[in-house]
Amino acid sequence: YTNADTMVTITVEADGSGTYSTATTSIILDGTGGGNYSNTTSMETIINNGDGSGQFSKGTVTIINNGDGTGSYSDDKLTIQNNGDGTATVNGATVKDAPKVEKVAKLGKFSPVESLKPVESCGTVITLEDGVLFDFGKSDIRSDAAQTLKSLAGVLNNAKVPTAHIYGHTDSVSDEAFNLQLSQERADAVSAELKKDGVSAILDATGYGESKPVAPNENADGSDNPSGRALNRRVEIFIPAF
Repeated sequence: YTNADTMVTITVEADGSGTYSTATTSIILDGTGGGNYSNTTSMETIINNGDGSGQFSKGTVTIINNGDGTGSYSDDKLTIQNNGDGTATVNGATVKDAPKVEKVAKLGKFSPVESLKPVESCGTVITLEDGVLFDFGKSDIRSDAAQTLKSLAGVLNNAKVPTAHIYGHTDSVSDEAFNLQLSQERADAVSAELKKDGVSAILDATGYGESKPVAPNENADGSDNPSGRALNRRVEIFIPAF
């Protein structure tokens, strides 16, 4: 999982290991009881080796646990060394009856992540740019475009497509009413041509005019966007999953 806005990244492996990180914090679990923690804001670092040993540091403070009863503590004023045999030194002075350093507890694992269910396809869309089929502002299929639709008819029949929806779309040039009518006429023309070519699927045609663009008709500064308008002038053949 990654979120670019919050700068959070999470990875989880099947064995319970994984990582969690933000802009300032990092957590790593190895899945066997060990792991690391670091925070660049607080300047903290924790290392757990998973065998009872580990280390902590923050600023001038350092704590070391060797996992066998021995360990040490130090900062800019104090140094303690625990020998694990009941003795220790504090700033060089010997201390008796010092308890052994307890082992560092093992870390847990990341919870397992549920398997993602496969996404079911709702259908397939075939997009034809208007320039392939029509002259600008027209709804009559050009003679040189007839072969394109004839080939498409063969594909639909070979796939035994039972139903297909034909959608006409325009850019935002001209008024909305004109564009709506033009898109409907173009959808109807494609439907009629496919039926003439022997398509066995049930076809219907709908015009949406300029209401469903796939690209901006204008640039951010308000100037014309010819490439965007070209993408919006299209006919789509939507084939529902079957």
